[in-house]
Amino acid sequence: MLVDIVVVGSLVTDYITIGFGGKGANQCLMAAKLGAATAFVGKGMTMEMMMMGLGHDAVGDNYLDELKRTTINIDHVTRTSLAQSAVANVVVDDNGCGLVSRGWWYLLYGRLLGRKMLFHHIYEVALDARPKFVDRLRGLPAQVAAKLHCLGPDGGENCIVNIPGSNRLMTVEDVNAAAEVIKSAKVLICQNEISFDATKAALTIARQNGVVTVLNAGPAVPNLDPEILNNSDIVCVNETEKQYFPSLVLMYFWPSQAEVLTGVPVSGVADAVSAAKVLLTQGCREAVITLGAKGAVSLDLTSLAAGTDHEWVPAEKVVAVDTTGAGDAFIGAMAFYLAKMPTLPTKEKLRRSCAIATQSVLKPGAWLSLPAREELPSHLFDE
Repeated sequence: MLVDIVVVGSLVTDYITIGFGGKGANQCLMAAKLGAATAFVGKGMTMEMMMMGLGHDAVGDNYLDELKRTTINIDHVTRTSLAQSAVANVVVDDNGCGLVSRGWWYLLYGRLLGRKMLFHHIYEVALDARPKFVDRLRGLPAQVAAKLHCLGPDGGENCIVNIPGSNRLMTVEDVNAAAEVIKSAKVLICQNEISFDATKAALTIARQNGVVTVLNAGPAVPNLDPEILNNSDIVCVNETEKQYFPSLVLMYFWPSQAEVLTGVPVSGVADAVSAAKVLLTQGCREAVITLGAKGAVSLDLTSLAAGTDHEWVPAEKVVAVDTTGAGDAFIGAMAFYLAKMPTLPTKEKLRRSCAIATQSVLKPGAWLSLPAREELPSHLFDE
């Protein structure tokens, strides 16, 4: 056989899994799947794997269709033509750990440092690369600032590149339009993935109407508005989001290893208790530090004033398939127990929430991994 060209090389099938996620939506769906009546207020959501939060685009259409298949009330989900739908790129290894996509790092920094990369390594490369890429990054719309979540190099953690898109366009007016549904709730959950003014407005409405407020303070940011913390009954922080600065705005390159909310490095239970004490001085009434495979720690003002001990619940040891959304499963479950079983002791709420979050790491994806009530042991719903 005579040919013009011979290629000796590799054969590869491109494989991309598209799913639905975003901290708020994950937490809302988890509570709904456990049996709580839930409502979502938002202008944009996130689709996993290189998709663009609810702009007027095909991705927004798909997300809205998926929301309609759930029991979540979406009367206050609005859309915008001013930004595209949000992006989250998650790469998971064989141990269930997330890795930053090589494609992003080759594009932005020229090379990948390897499996066990710490954030200060990334920061050094970012500084070296900044002159080459800053002009391109400035070309991004202001509301589409890319953020990197690097949640540690060890097992059970993940790395996510997130572009908030339309999520950042959530306004106080959007929240005020949903004031009645917020007032009617037993529990409100907020995160740091929408505008802080909108978050503050939602927490204020809830607090003024006796609604229990839960703030998932992630992605963590320095100098969080004291009014946000003061209006939060419970602040929940992930250990590794605290230890490795979780959000790198590519235009500005935040410092590495910043102890974002408390300045306390957290590597175990004792450190988590110290960090919780700092959070309590910042205005919240209860601080919850989730420790991944090590479980969760809780400390509240009443216990601190009485000199009684913190609550700690270890997590069940399992072989993780994908840890994406595990923290959201914990918070959604905790909100369910706060709303439906408010008299349950704090330690039992933690134990059950950890158990549900552990189940979520046994399946891939965010929404797909969230267990439904019928898939869980019945004792988790004993009052």
